[in-house]
Amino acid sequence: MKHFYPILSSIFYLALCSCTKYSAIEENNHSLSSLNSRKAADSSATLLFNSGFENASSVIPIGTGSQGEQLTGIDHSVSAPNNWDTFGSTSFPGPTKIYYEGGDSSMRYARIVNDPKRPSNKVLKFWLADSNVIGKSKGRIQMDAYNGSGVKELYQSVRLLLDSNLKQLKFWNVAFTQFTLFELWNNKVWNNAPAAFRISLNIVKPSNISGSNLYLRLTAQKHNASGSYSTVWDTTAFTYQIPFGKWARFEYYIKEGNEQNGRFYLAITPEGVSKATVFDIHNYTHSPDATTTDGITDINPMKLYTNSGVINYLKGKEIPIQVYWDDFELWKNKKP
Repeated sequence: MKHFYPILSSIFYLALCSCTKYSAIEENNHSLSSLNSRKAADSSATLLFNSGFENASSVIPIGTGSQGEQLTGIDHSVSAPNNWDTFGSTSFPGPTKIYYEGGDSSMRYARIVNDPKRPSNKVLKFWLADSNVIGKSKGRIQMDAYNGSGVKELYQSVRLLLDSNLKQLKFWNVAFTQFTLFELWNNKVWNNAPAAFRISLNIVKPSNISGSNLYLRLTAQKHNASGSYSTVWDTTAFTYQIPFGKWARFEYYIKEGNEQNGRFYLAITPEGVSKATVFDIHNYTHSPDATTTDGITDINPMKLYTNSGVINYLKGKEIPIQVYWDDFELWKNKKP
């Protein structure tokens, strides 16, 4: 019997450690073993980058008075590739930065902060309190990942927390269509690339009736020679309830292709809720006018872009727009 208590103590200690490790994995979902299991599930998949915004990760200015900022540092809480300073420097998605277009930190900022739900966890926060775009018609905070080598199949996973106060937009008696959370360009329009095309994920309010619902909408548009856009396909998830006020994992899969073999997939898993496939579109993911395709090269994997009406309505209620991002992964040739 004299050996029983030490053995029992050891068992208790191991059980305690096991529970603690499990909790850490659940919070960050970024252990080496979990990444390896995802790789094993799809042997052709290549992890391009991942970060939980921990350790030395920070946001720093790019020059004086610049409308861009740079994520920097290594997140040692996850396996490599995990260095913001080399992310995209040699392959897809190309150089990355946080871009604002206008304003200053009294109007908008991106910062690494404590998780409002779990203060021991670090997350990336987008804060927008005023229309910062030149002319004050829009508000913008976004991660630019541009000019990368073309990827035919792209998978992105990121946890997103939409501030619960954003539900107040239901009670605005104005319909709106622009509150962008993700955007893909194939190809981008501002470099005069031929056959420019974009896919945008937005929160929308189709009705101008106070109290009407907010929905997620996915829209694909091609850019015309006249400078206008034409909608190629468009769908709204009328049966899906947006998870405001709780963390939810957004998983995107995009396969470059035409109306037969192109695909855009989005699944969302709120904490404590089963995964739901919100969109699974089999249609063009490049312009129908494209004569050649070179893969996906330009994305905004984390984006907050909306019009001044939305911003001013919330500003009148003293509500800044706040969205939080965590546990970002980007993969090549990974399928959902």
